[in-house]
Amino acid sequence: MKGRYVDPAPPLIPHVRKIRLLDGTTAIRKPVYIPALLEDNRKLLDADPEYWQRVVESVSGNEALLKAWRWGIWDIVAGGMLDDLWGPEVHLIRPFTIPKTLYVDRSFDWGGAKPFSVG
Repeated sequence: MKGRYVDPAPPLIPHVRKIRLLDGTTAIRKPVYIPALLEDNRKLLDADPEYWQRVVESVSGNEALLKAWRWGIWDIVAGGMLDDLWGPEVHLIRPFTIPKTLYVDRSFDWGGAKPFSVG
C-alpha cells in the first residue's frame, strides 16, 4: 500500500497510474494519499475519550508500532524480529547503475515458518 499510495507523490497531490483491466484495456487512475491524525476525527474522540488509551495498551509496549499508528509514519518497521535494527538512513541507498564488474553472490536464510530461501 505504501508503494502504491504514499511514496509516488506528496500528500494531497494526485499521481497518474495506468492499470490494466480484466478485458485487456488500460485505464488511468489518479490516486491521492490523504493523511489523517487522531485529532482529525473529533467525533471519535468526543464519543470515545478512552480510545487512544486502548490503542496504547494494544501495542504492548512496542514504541515503534505506537509511533507509526499515532503519527502515520509509514517508514517504521514494527511487528518483526529485527524492528529495532532497521533504519532508512542506514539501509536505503540512492538508485545507481550497477557496474558490469560487480561481483554477484547469493544470500541464504533457513527460515522459521517456511523451509528456506535462497536469493
